[in-house]
Amino acid sequence: MDLDLLMRYTPLVEYLETHASQGARILEVGSGSFGITRFYKRRIVGLDISFPPPISPYLEPHHGNVTAIPFPDSSFDFVLCMDVLEHLSRNERGPAIREMWRLARKAVLCGLPCGVKTSTYEEKYNTAFKQRFGRDNPWLAEHKKHRLPEVVEIRQLWLQIAGDMPGVRIEEIRNVNLDFWLQTHLEEQTKPWPASYRKLREAAMRNPGEFTRQKSFGDCYRRIFIVTRTDQLAGMGV
Repeated sequence: MDLDLLMRYTPLVEYLETHASQGARILEVGSGSFGITRFYKRRIVGLDISFPPPISPYLEPHHGNVTAIPFPDSSFDFVLCMDVLEHLSRNERGPAIREMWRLARKAVLCGLPCGVKTSTYEEKYNTAFKQRFGRDNPWLAEHKKHRLPEVVEIRQLWLQIAGDMPGVRIEEIRNVNLDFWLQTHLEEQTKPWPASYRKLREAAMRNPGEFTRQKSFGDCYRRIFIVTRTDQLAGMGV
């Protein structure tokens, strides 16, 4: 389990532990075979185009596309989506956000890498990856194909889709400092992992929330948008 995966999901886990009741229905868009269930041991509905085995025992897999999710309106209390929108074309991002908002009764938690500076750090990592493995990193190639969105682009889409509704709150969380992201990704290429990286993992596992907050300063790799229907959360006593 790499550090970025832990830090990607930690803010979502903390939010759900605070706001999601035991019986809450939760959908993760782009979950793959595990998604958040690596860290949040609750029943989750997962949506993706494929689910390579093994599949998490906590995940209920459903095949589908983020721009046309095969569930009725308000089917879930919470909808999660991490590091998916950057794999879509610019024209697909708005419909994807609209679909997630359509399904969520209480909140959508949506994170993704954003910005030109993040792209330059991905290029640095890809150069090192190519030197070692003789090929481009496949997921970074797709980022380059579609170009990472700017924060303002995703913010504007959320404002257009949900911002004019009463009782809606849109929050943004910075996630994983860019220099730290690059450092740890380069260290992960070294096998066995260097002692410095192993120590970081140990510290992160002891207190994921505090570790993630400490390492999410300045220019960050990812921005997480938390869009809540505050009247619905208030009905839960939050």
